[in-house]
Amino acid sequence: MKSFYEAIGLSFVPEKHGRGPDHFSATSGELVLELYPSGKEADVSDLRLGFDVRSLPEVIGRLIALGVDVPDPEGQCIVVNDPDGRRVELAQEKP
Repeated sequence: MKSFYEAIGLSFVPEKHGRGPDHFSATSGELVLELYPSGKEADVSDLRLGFDVRSLPEVIGRLIALGVDVPDPEGQCIVVNDPDGRRVELAQEKP
């Protein structure tokens, strides 16, 4: 999971809040994304995340290297599934 989100440009640090579980956190501008361990299967079929990335071709290359299926690698906006099945939309950041 973590390597997928690192491939799209996020940098994670380990975190723990009080007695809570160990997890990873990444900050992008004012956005904070935290990845927590899950002890059970969650229904992620209706969840879709979206990110603008600095270089879509570079991100696509890193995702393909991880074995992620990229249906339209030539597109200006792609939708891929993260390792837990969440749909993730990636678009080229506008200048």
